[in-house]
Amino acid sequence: MAIFGNSTALANTTPMNGRAKKPAAKFWLNFGYRTADPETNEPVFIGMPMGIPLDTQEKRSAGASMLMQAKNAFLDKVLSDCESMTPGQELYLEVDGGYCLQLRRVAEREEATADNNGFIAAMGSLGGFKAA
Repeated sequence: MAIFGNSTALANTTPMNGRAKKPAAKFWLNFGYRTADPETNEPVFIGMPMGIPLDTQEKRSAGASMLMQAKNAFLDKVLSDCESMTPGQELYLEVDGGYCLQLRRVAEREEATADNNGFIAAMGSLGGFKAA
């Protein structure tokens, strides 16, 4: 059973196939468009259901390929630029045709404990079982 809000612990478990899962990504790229929320008129980004994790990508063996060397160097450059973002920050790059790229740094989460877990606090309102 999964525990909500503990993505780091879940990401570091080993699945049944024996391969260790990658650590949770901090930097994500997504493709979509920006529009206004019809209820609040606040800007909202509508992206693909799943973005591309950037910092968990593995570089490809470049060998003598100048193209693969350039791809690996470009990944390094993007990750270097991402490091200057603050946790929770999102950047938007408008592209032709109304589309948009979103670059996002994941906000740091507070580790869930019994003291700060709202689900556990809600149990205090339970009355217990009574014999009928």
